[in-house]
Amino acid sequence: MRSTFFKIARSGAALALALSFSAAVTACDSCNSCASPCAPKCAPPPCAPPPCAPVCPEPACPPQSGCGAFPAEAKPGEAWCCVFIPPEYKTETYQVCCRPESCTEECVPAVMGTRPIQVCTSPCSQRCETIPAEYATQEECIEVCPARTEWQKVECPSGGEQREGCYALVTIPPTFEKRTKTICTKEASTRTIDIPACYETQQETYEVTPAYKKSIPIPAEYKTESKQTCVREGQWVWKQNTTCAVPMPACPNPANPCGANTGLTPAMPK
Repeated sequence: MRSTFFKIARSGAALALALSFSAAVTACDSCNSCASPCAPKCAPPPCAPPPCAPVCPEPACPPQSGCGAFPAEAKPGEAWCCVFIPPEYKTETYQVCCRPESCTEECVPAVMGTRPIQVCTSPCSQRCETIPAEYATQEECIEVCPARTEWQKVECPSGGEQREGCYALVTIPPTFEKRTKTICTKEASTRTIDIPACYETQQETYEVTPAYKKSIPIPAEYKTESKQTCVREGQWVWKQNTTCAVPMPACPNPANPCGANTGLTPAMPK
């Protein structure tokens, strides 16, 4: 923005210098004498001082932005950008009671006990029992695949030769399978068995303690919730930007109308 103001001021100064220089050339003769036209040519009087240069126009009001006034520390040739710094938030967690503490009743059933008693389930008797034959399992090995030879692909070092593949004649041993067969080792028979009376122990159930109710407290339940809290508001700030191309036009010096600007530093508008 400031470079634009410099450009306007320098353009006005250059226009004023050009107008004053044209007036001086029109009034003076070939010797650059600014005296009366009736004076002899090449008169010794010195040139009259050039007319005063017009005052540089005031720079236009800068546009207002969220950043406010331009930065006071800015220097000529620097570019400053109005940048928005977003707000900063933090997450806070807190406990929320979703169910208050309560109490419930539970029915406790009666405690029952058991005690053993002897009960006759069948009287004594006899029975004829058949003894089955006894068998045994015998194992034997049977050849299921005889020995054979076959070609199999093998890995061999190339030795610099181009090969499609290497094969070797391999002897495959015979394959055996273990099989079992059942043989009778004892013939079937019968016998008479005396069966005594049969008793068994049974459990008799009885009440040890009666049923009752008990109170059970239920603790409160909580859940964790979170919320966003702003710790710093967003704001517009001036930030220097070194990547911007800032134009620096040449500024004519109105104090030297004859064009001898060498070595002079143009004054910057305030």
